[in-house]
Amino acid sequence: MNNLKWFLLCLVVLWFSVPVLAQKKFSTCREIDAAEFNAFIQQNRLTVVIDIRDKKAFRKGRIPGAIWAPTDKVLRTIVDTLDVDRPVLVYDAYGESSVDGCLIVSSRGILQACHLRGGLANWLRQGLPLERGKSI
Repeated sequence: MNNLKWFLLCLVVLWFSVPVLAQKKFSTCREIDAAEFNAFIQQNRLTVVIDIRDKKAFRKGRIPGAIWAPTDKVLRTIVDTLDVDRPVLVYDAYGESSVDGCLIVSSRGILQACHLRGGLANWLRQGLPLERGKSI
């Protein structure tokens, strides 16, 4: 009789936990180099690229199609409008603040959040394209 109780208890726990575990998706933040960052943009039309540098730097030159998010609040607002399955790539000038930006993105539930190793400086060293002018 005691074994039957344990069996039933295990069955009930399993019954309720499997669907929850099966639906759980985990967000991560990973660092990628400029070539991979560029390839990701080219291969995934739905990718959102977010520039977290200051206004002057953004206007001077940015990765084509980048959205400007000068503060954490603006970044959160942008991310909260996106579908969680939409990839988001974050960059800054040298790859330092973009780590924090990427963590904000992933904490909002985005499943594919990445930041650019070495920032825009690394992008430029690779000879990758820039978009210039006002777009704010």
